Order: sequence, then C-alpha cells, then structure tokens
Amino acid sequence: MWRHWVDWRNGLRGRDDMHLSESVLLPMSPAYYDFQLHYDIVFNHHSGSNFYLDFQLHYAIFFNHHSGSNFYLDFNRLKGLNLLAKANNRYFGTACDGIWDNTDEVYLALAGNYSEFGMMTPGNAMKFDATEPEQDTFVYTDADYTVSWSHNRSQVVRGHNFVWYNQAPTEIETIGAKSNAHLALAESMLNSSIPLDGIGCQGHLIVGEAPSASSITANFARFAALGLEWALTELDIRMTLPETTALLSQQASDYVNAVGGCLASPACVGISTWDTSDDYSWIPSVFTGQGDALLFDSNKQPKPAYFSVASALASATVTGHYTGPTASTTTGTASSTITSTVSLTSTSTVSSSTASATVTVLPLRGLNLLAKANSRYFGTANDGIWDNTDIPYLTLSGNSSEFGMVTPGNAMKFDATEPEQDTFVYTDADYTVSWAHNNSQAVRGHNFVWYNQGTWRADLWYNTIGPAFVPIALTAARAADPNVKLYINDYNIETIGAKSNAHLTLAQSLLNSSVPLDGIGCQGHLIVGEAPSASSITANFARFAALGLEWAITELDIRMTLPETTALLTQQASDYANAVGGCVASAACVGITTWDTSDDYSWIPSVFSGQGDALLFDSNKQPKPAYYSVANTLAAATVQSHFTSFYTA
Repeated sequence: MWRHWVDWRNGLRGRDDMHLSESVLLPMSPAYYDFQLHYDIVFNHHSGSNFYLDFQLHYAIFFNHHSGSNFYLDFNRLKGLNLLAKANNRYFGTACDGIWDNTDEVYLALAGNYSEFGMMTPGNAMKFDATEPEQDTFVYTDADYTVSWSHNRSQVVRGHNFVWYNQAPTEIETIGAKSNAHLALAESMLNSSIPLDGIGCQGHLIVGEAPSASSITANFARFAALGLEWALTELDIRMTLPETTALLSQQASDYVNAVGGCLASPACVGISTWDTSDDYSWIPSVFTGQGDALLFDSNKQPKPAYFSVASALASATVTGHYTGPTASTTTGTASSTITSTVSLTSTSTVSSSTASATVTVLPLRGLNLLAKANSRYFGTANDGIWDNTDIPYLTLSGNSSEFGMVTPGNAMKFDATEPEQDTFVYTDADYTVSWAHNNSQAVRGHNFVWYNQGTWRADLWYNTIGPAFVPIALTAARAADPNVKLYINDYNIETIGAKSNAHLTLAQSLLNSSVPLDGIGCQGHLIVGEAPSASSITANFARFAALGLEWAITELDIRMTLPETTALLTQQASDYANAVGGCVASAACVGITTWDTSDDYSWIPSVFSGQGDALLFDSNKQPKPAYYSVANTLAAATVQSHFTSFYTA
C-alpha cells in the first residue's frame, strides 16, 4: 500500500507515496415510482441572496445515516465514473454527511475523488432543521465545511432539499405522489412563468424490482418535452440480506437499467448515488434486514454494480448538455456551490470566508494530465497546509489535473520530524499525506538530510560517519522496503559541469558497490535569462540514464528581479519551456515538480532580496505566460517515459 521514496541532497530524503488513480463522473437515469415534491436549494450566499431554488422530483424519503471504518482501497481498479460521464456531458456524483469530523481516510479519499464523483450532495447539512434549528437562529458550519471540502477536490456541490416533510416545521406538508401529478404541476408552473429548470428523481430502488431503462426514459421524455432537464439524485438499490452472488448480479443489472435510462435521454444531466459505500448507507437504519445498496461495499471495494455502471457509461452514445460550473463570473463565500464552484476549465470566482478579495480562475490546461499522456507526472510543493485557509490556493494546489504529485516543503525534514533527539513529530507530515490522498495525488517526500547548499559539508552525519553515511542510509532504506525508490538530489546540476560530474562519479561508485540507487533529482532553482537550454539539460542527464538511472526535476522555479515586466514574463515563459523540454526529451525523466504553486507562497523573496515571481501562477492564483508555455511543451512531447504511479497494492 505504501511506497517510500528516498532522495538525497547530499543526504537522505524520506518520502511516502500513495497514488490514487483517476476515476470518473457518472450520469444516471432516474427511477420513478411514488414521487414527492421537495425544494432543492443551491447556496451561493448563505445569507439568502443570489441563491437558486430548484424544484426537484424525489422518490420516496430522505433519512440520516452515518458510520465509519478504515479499509484498504485499491484505486487502480477504478474506471473513473465521473470522467466516463463527462465524455457525454453528464456528471456522476455522490452524497456525504458529517464529513467535518469524519476520520475514515479511505472513505474520504474515495468520496472526494473527482474522477469518480464530480458532484457532491450534503446529506443533511443543508436541510431546514440543520440550517435554522430555531427560528432566526442560523447554523452553516457543517454546510460551509462540506462546500469547502468539495471545492478543494474540484467537485461541484448540489444543494439538497430545503423543504422536506420529515424534518420541516409541522406547517409545511408534502405535495403529490405520482409522476403524472408532477408533470401537470410542472406544466402549470411553466405556463405561469414560474422559473423551473429540472426534475430530480431520487431512485431509491429494490433489487429485482427496479424499472427498465426504456420505461425511465419514456417517463422523463414527457418532462423533456416541456424543456426541462432531469437528473437521478439519490440512487441506491437495496437488497434483502445476506448478500449473495445472485443478488449482486441482479443489482448490477438493475443499476445498468437506471443508468441506461439516463444515458438514453439528452435531457438527463447526471446521476448521484446516495452516499459512497455500503457502511455509510441510510438503508439498514430504516429497512430492517436490508442494505448493501451502493456501488462500493463496506471495505470501499467496487462491487459488480460499479463495473456494470462503468461499462454502461463507456458505451453511451447519446450526449447530454451538462458542462459543469457556469462560465459566467459569480462571486460567493466559501459556501458558493453548484453553479459557482472554483472552476478548472471555466471562469468563475471564489473568495475565502475570511478574506474579501475575489480571485478569478482563468481557463487551465491540466499540466498533470498532459504529462501523464507520456507517462510522466507534474507536481507542486506545499507547506503548512494543515492550518491554511486560502481556499483558492488549496483548490489549485489540490487539483490533480494540474498537479499529480505533492512534495511537503518542510514537514518531512529532519528538524520537523525529530525536533529533539527521540522526540518524533509527524502531525504536519501526516496531514499533508492525508490531504494529498484525498485529492488523488501522490506524495513525494522531501529531503531528510539537508544542508543549505553545496557539496560535502560538516554536519552530524558527515562528522560522525563520513561519506559512507550515504550508502549506509540507502542500503537501510532498501532493507526497510524492497520497493523503495532511492534518489540523490542537488541544485545546480542541470547541465554538464563540475558539480554534476561529481554526482555522476558518486552515482557510478554507489552502483559499482551494489548500493541501491534508482534516480537523480535535479532541483532547478533557476534565474530568468540565465536558464540552460533544453538540449544541455537532456545531454547532461543522458549520462545518468546510461547508468540505468531515472531522473526528475524536483523543485523548479525561475526567479526574476522585480518589478515584473512583460519582457521578463516572456523570457520566463521561454526559460520554463526549456527546463520542461529538457525533461520531456528524455525517456528517463519521470516528472517535474514546481517549488510551490503561486508566487505569494514562494520561498524566493525571503532569501533573495528584490527577486521573486518565480512560479507558474501569480499571487492572485492566475496562470502566467510560463504556465501556457509549459502546457504547450507538455502537449507537444513525443518521447514516452515510464512513470505510471507511486501506488502499489
């Protein structure tokens, strides 16, 4: 489950890597027996201004649920339901409840995996009794946390029903029961110019009793004829326990019918399952002796129904019209949701709940996805994220489409993990790993033994052991984990010269002595206008590749003398293209990491007076010219590398 990478910068770098591979967004079809009308509210501002009320048709009832457990999850088996759904302009989503105090990391990693679930519905946090438990007493803590949590995972938030008969005040009653009655209601509302956009069908079904795909499609074709879209909003298909192979097989078939009903309708925009795994389902608490209604079992393993849904999505041919967050600019607080989440492909705005500044996120290209096309990764570094409240920064840094690898800037260094002899502190390091996992990102451990700069320097290890501490540490690391990736790492070794020659000699010596070594890390702290050419970088590391070693650019930034000018930004873009080009021209180069995400988090100004603006995103989290030059370089690459993932079963 864990792979440890060890990197040397004249010393040992410890690294814990776990990669959660990308998954997919799913569209689903609604099932429709007895309907009840409820309001779904999407909060843009929880004060009540600029909110969007969406009448939805829901099946049956809403109940609470919650339990938790920690299990091993093999993400490599997943197909990416949301990504499959997106291929035909739909989404696939899930629901969660009480995540603010949930410590089940496997569940959180799965529920927060954008590839599987691109839409998040708060199970109870946005219901009337939760948001206004007493008249004029408003509580948004759980709702705001859910929205922030989802934003950090690039997920859209679908507001849950606002008026709901079980939890509403006694004077608010339910309306109607049958789809015909709702059809008449919808038509009446539209004829009266009352705003109505769609119909939501919950889809709480029973194994062996679920409707056919064609009957679902035929039913909602009537609503589509009125110009309404529709979605399956709470899909689960329960069985009488104990679970059997026959029941699982029938459940898989029933899920295909539900999904198929949606996929055959251009008006169906997506599907959400009512929670993620069986141990969090509401079913057992309400229907005695029944359960196992979801796509993942209580161990967070995909069930036959998961793969049947994935196959149905993959073979869909009818295109929907869901495109994700709207392209219009909307400003909200941390609780901005469904129509104005932080967008990675469109223009939108989100501001921190504690800051007044509005940040516009411009269209991005997906640097990590571009790198993955040639079996590489693109990553970033972070520091102190456990108490960081900068939502645009966290959203951008945690976007696995842009950054598939996260390096803790300081949390895994020697002074952080053992501040005093025999006193070990892993709080910040553990949080960073958990945060990255929840964003489907691998973690590249930073250097463990580190000196400010240079070659062999006097320190505890060198003074006590001498140069032999390097092979000792590498050998010990390999003994601790046979699958470990072992690196030595340094700065100013980008091209052929005295320092890179010394590292080549060291690497050859280690390999000749059968000391385990897998790769070379080149930091890449460069200066605008003084950066090396792509060919000189490639030529240098070809010498290491000839020894059988892989290599990576581990801390790339290219600083300039301030103030920033158009000419400097243009030169910086060219320099970044050369640095990245040196990697993508080499089959042995497995990836690139920039040393943090945006200029306001860079280490440069605190060390180099009067210099800065060294990263791909500016202090407003806007992509700079260098971002697009890097994207173009990655997109034009033709040389395949061999990086697949840091995740091992």
